[in-house]
Amino acid sequence: MEPTSHTSTARAIAPTLQSTARSTAHRLLAGAGLAHVVAYDHDPNHSCSTLTHGQSRFGDLMVAGVPHPSDPLAQQSDSSIRVRLDIVKEAPEFRVRVTASTLHALGSLRWLSPSVAQRYLDDGRLDAALAESTGGDGAMLGIIDVAQVHLHHASGTTTIHADALGEGPSSSLFPFPGDDWAARDLLCAVTDDDPSVLLRHPGTITMSSRERSSCSAVAGHCYCVDVDRFGITLMNITERSATVSFVPLPAPVSNLGELAAGLDQLVRIARLQSARA
Repeated sequence: MEPTSHTSTARAIAPTLQSTARSTAHRLLAGAGLAHVVAYDHDPNHSCSTLTHGQSRFGDLMVAGVPHPSDPLAQQSDSSIRVRLDIVKEAPEFRVRVTASTLHALGSLRWLSPSVAQRYLDDGRLDAALAESTGGDGAMLGIIDVAQVHLHHASGTTTIHADALGEGPSSSLFPFPGDDWAARDLLCAVTDDDPSVLLRHPGTITMSSRERSSCSAVAGHCYCVDVDRFGITLMNITERSATVSFVPLPAPVSNLGELAAGLDQLVRIARLQSARA
């Protein structure tokens, strides 16, 4: 059987999807999304979601904050705690609520002594969010050691070993945690508030599609699920289906200027493709 153009495109884009998975996992570990930490040996039904998470300058996975005194995490400050880490990242959309990706890992949490935590602050090892959460009264700073993480995102489930995620935040990380909305706004600006134009690009690959009965409020709209340095993930909803697609950027980007240039190129090709159809 001869490969179809869709199959050929999928094979060609596979390395990009793998890179996107690693990049997405790196972004989540660096602070994107909301982290839930469970001390499953002590209370597997209790999840602490009040901790800020991120990576130190040297790549340590950190959590910081003031857990409630009754929280099992706060009661084990003198020893290593086996924990489950779940990070949930939602799409940068205000019209719908879509889970863009989730990351899961088992590891051990070790709280640092106040003097060591202060040294992390003084040495500039923490980003602004971690530093702010570490500086309050009663705040705790800890390191979670994990061997691997499991990422669930548009292209499926990916297992990534911790040493493949880099040595910590770097200039290649994009968007930085908190910059997703700026990237989404740029996407809307370049596409004239119609991201669906990118679906006409010949390099677009359908990740999933399912039949569904949509309410009129969301049907007929295309939503931004995620913006990564390697490409854009979109969800197009009709009255009968919801389709998730990935549009690879011409080249990896590291800032909004490069993203704007890449999006502009994608839009021009997509519109040219439509004109020829």
